[in-house]
Amino acid sequence: MPEICPRCGSSWIKDGVCLRCGAVLSERHPVAERSAGAAPGPGLGSTAIPEEMARPAGFWIRFLASFLDSLVLLGVAALAGTLGALVGGGLGSLRLGVVGGLFNFLFHAAYYTVLHGATGQTVGKLIVGVRVVASEGTRVSYAAAFVRWLGYFLSGITLLIGYVLAGVRADKRALHDLIAGTRVVYVR
Repeated sequence: MPEICPRCGSSWIKDGVCLRCGAVLSERHPVAERSAGAAPGPGLGSTAIPEEMARPAGFWIRFLASFLDSLVLLGVAALAGTLGALVGGGLGSLRLGVVGGLFNFLFHAAYYTVLHGATGQTVGKLIVGVRVVASEGTRVSYAAAFVRWLGYFLSGITLLIGYVLAGVRADKRALHDLIAGTRVVYVR
């Protein structure tokens, strides 16, 4: 009978560590010994998931998550644009466009920074079952999440080669992951 994680109910256990939530199921596991007393990160268990045990998420699953996030951001932009047109009818189209563009830019930054810093997952990543973690497998800090978001621009201006790296590198890390010291792993 396969071992079941008491924390999340997953049967995806390898060498005494739950690969879904990161819980260490054996007190004698080297990870448990190295990180005794470490504070748990939200949703990531009490310790880091060893790099050799976390399955990296590849290009296409990350592309799907990004597409789903784009739909969320597009919906928010459409709603904000509609509300802005209704409320700010007297602002003029140029000012309204500038205000709307600024709102969308700030919302985009907050969406990725806050969600990656808080849970490691945006809505798209949650749906497809992947999470952003620090290189060591621990929770991503808000600072690293912000740097990762800034790295999206570098990944884009390199003719998207920064994104393609996730498809060709063995560790499946894109340019923004390398810059921020993060990686994307499966959680289920």
